[in-house]
Amino acid sequence: MFIAKQQIVLLDCKEFNYYKAVTDSDFYFLHFNSPFMQKIFNEVIENTLPVFTPYKNTENLFSRIFRLISTNSDGTNDPFLSNLTYSLVCDLFATQEHELTNHSSEFHSAPNYIKIAIKYMDQNYYKKITVNDIALKCSMSPSQLARDFKKYTGLSIHSYLLKIRVKQAESLLVKDTTIPLEKIAISCGFTDASHLYKKIREATGMSPGQFRKKYY
Repeated sequence: MFIAKQQIVLLDCKEFNYYKAVTDSDFYFLHFNSPFMQKIFNEVIENTLPVFTPYKNTENLFSRIFRLISTNSDGTNDPFLSNLTYSLVCDLFATQEHELTNHSSEFHSAPNYIKIAIKYMDQNYYKKITVNDIALKCSMSPSQLARDFKKYTGLSIHSYLLKIRVKQAESLLVKDTTIPLEKIAISCGFTDASHLYKKIREATGMSPGQFRKKYY
């Protein structure tokens, strides 16, 4: 999983997590010490990856929280921190809800195995997965899954997976212009930079460089 500049990741602190930076980076960690956070985390990962591109308001909440923490040696800021943390969690859920609108019809009207296929692709788009891999995850034959997936989503499995990969690549292109095209390609499941270049042009009518200049 590749995380772009200024994105937020929820991690389960009770599990082993491995991460590294590909460029010079600053990480800011906020530990939630609440019995409710595990339930919230489980609900988040039930539907999507625990990665969020924050709204401007969310970024401001983080800044205010860290500022209050730095001046909270006597605990007088605890009530304010509690309120801001609650607002932050609500904002993350609002972000997730916004991201899921693109999948709303698939998730709410399709059989469970189609939802499993969608979730599997959403969480593994950066890997070299095949229709056989997805079918195995759904306990379906590849041909039957392919027919039903097209029926309920209007897209072939290949087209749906490509759409996810292109969307992720577009996000990385404009989130951090220092990331090389080759690195974006590999992290989003494309064969190489030329493969990504071709698919970005097909999807947007622009080269990756033009896309960056327009939306960065």
